[in-house]
Amino acid sequence: GKGRDVSRPDQRVLMIVIGTIELKFTNGKGTFCCPQCEQERTYRQRTRRLFLTVYFIPLIPLQTLGDFIECTTCRGTFPVESATLTADQLHARKRQVAGELIRRALVAVVAADNVVTDEELEVVCDFAHRNEQPHITREQLLHETTAIRYAELDALGYLRHVASQLTKLEQETLVYHAFLAATAAGDLSPTRQTLLAHLPAAIGMPEARFREIVSRAV
Repeated sequence: GKGRDVSRPDQRVLMIVIGTIELKFTNGKGTFCCPQCEQERTYRQRTRRLFLTVYFIPLIPLQTLGDFIECTTCRGTFPVESATLTADQLHARKRQVAGELIRRALVAVVAADNVVTDEELEVVCDFAHRNEQPHITREQLLHETTAIRYAELDALGYLRHVASQLTKLEQETLVYHAFLAATAAGDLSPTRQTLLAHLPAAIGMPEARFREIVSRAV
């Protein structure tokens, strides 16, 4: 028979599997006004850290990725500074964020038909100043409308995105001022008519309630 080929010794390849993994560690506890629950809750302060793994076992810590706090009730995660906010401060911050979102949505409405007038900018500027945005100027708003036109932003899609982050009352504020901005220079353009016609369905607002808000704006 054939003898064993001794010219090729057995070769065994050892593969070392190396990778990374992110782990979270609890390094503190306390109570705070949860932005999501909007009530006094307990939280855990946690640290995110990257580890080098060998055979999927974390062995060597590489770097700290940052800290955050986690509500023990809703499991929402927030910046560490949220732990020091009072209920009043939290509500003020949420109002400010909502105001900025609505103002950007109004800019999208104004820019929808590529025709921007001083009257339309005045409506948006007035809304901004009434909602803790005194730094907003007509020049800035005009720059934003230009940027939107060049980006070919889907105005209806953007309004849907903004509305998803607002309360029902804030959505009504958006609709009210969107109609004011769209009609500030006179009659509605066909583009804006289409935008407003599809707006209630896009944001999940009953048609009857939409008409009530528009009637109030008129």
